[in-house]
Amino acid sequence: MNDFHKSQTITFVIPTYGRPELLEKCLSSFYCALGALGSQELREFSFRVKVIVNGEDSYSARYSEICSSYPGLSVSSIKKTTPGVARNIAIREEYSDYFYFIDDDTQLPSHFLKEVCHIIRLYPEVDIFGGPDQSSPDASIFERSLEFSLRSPLATSKTRWRHFSQEGRTPLKGDEKNLILCNLCVKGGVFHKKGIFFPEEYQRNEENVFLRVAEDHFQIIYLPYLYIFHKRRPAISNVFYSASQSAFFRYKMIKDRFSKDQLIFILPSIFILYLSLLPLAVMANLFVIGLIPLGLYVLLNLCYSFIVFIKNKDIRYFFLVSFYQIVILLSYGIGMWKSLIKELITLLKVTDTSPQIP
Repeated sequence: MNDFHKSQTITFVIPTYGRPELLEKCLSSFYCALGALGSQELREFSFRVKVIVNGEDSYSARYSEICSSYPGLSVSSIKKTTPGVARNIAIREEYSDYFYFIDDDTQLPSHFLKEVCHIIRLYPEVDIFGGPDQSSPDASIFERSLEFSLRSPLATSKTRWRHFSQEGRTPLKGDEKNLILCNLCVKGGVFHKKGIFFPEEYQRNEENVFLRVAEDHFQIIYLPYLYIFHKRRPAISNVFYSASQSAFFRYKMIKDRFSKDQLIFILPSIFILYLSLLPLAVMANLFVIGLIPLGLYVLLNLCYSFIVFIKNKDIRYFFLVSFYQIVILLSYGIGMWKSLIKELITLLKVTDTSPQIP
């Protein structure tokens, strides 16, 4: 690591917990990408890594062993907290011209840091930039099927652009629909001079709130070619948890007035309500009319899955992508209802003024 007087510092912030093997792969990819830089980049830029161990577990010794084997790396262990708190701690502990946020389950392509240097040179006025994630070259068919499902408008709506990597070099306007927190670079001045940090009460979606606040004050771009490899977790339990939690905190965003175009995010919960009322439509002899929305969804789902199958020439994609789209939709709808019901219960408790029996 070089630290020249006029060089710009780029600090990579990596929160981690319970996944030392993935962290080791992540760090290895970073230092491989660092080794691919030329002397010009190393004169202009100084790279650091800040690992935040978010909670104590049985891997503490393993984290120390991994981190001690890499130069220019600092590590902090904190009590288990939200990801936003963990990242803000890292920001406050370091001074840096740029902070680059990645996850412990990501890996950098060998050309990644070279591209980052080029972008900063080319767009010095830009305050925030990033790119999409995509599955690693050795990903299983389940991981790839999940990725194709995340690209479906039926599953992730406008945020599907977070999972598309493209060769076009033209930067696009960056916002929450295309920028993702596992591949996001922010000028240090956004935090240290403007005082805008990640919201600490959000367990997920903290980048969405951050970007919504930042887009009114800073220049933000999205680079579709600046992709990072992201380890997908295709187990149904993981997909359900991720989608439902995202919806749970999306409702909080809507309630806190941080979300634009709210209707599109509410649609999965409306679909859940529709499915629950479908038996009533059958009982009322409205079976055919009641099935129209479901039939339309199934048709669109199968059409998208068929396109994926045709492009990849493997029939397994057709079935897996169809299935994952359904899981994501239902999980998101359930998560939204869970957040809404919790809000209603809280309101009922607050408004309950009935006298208590001693």
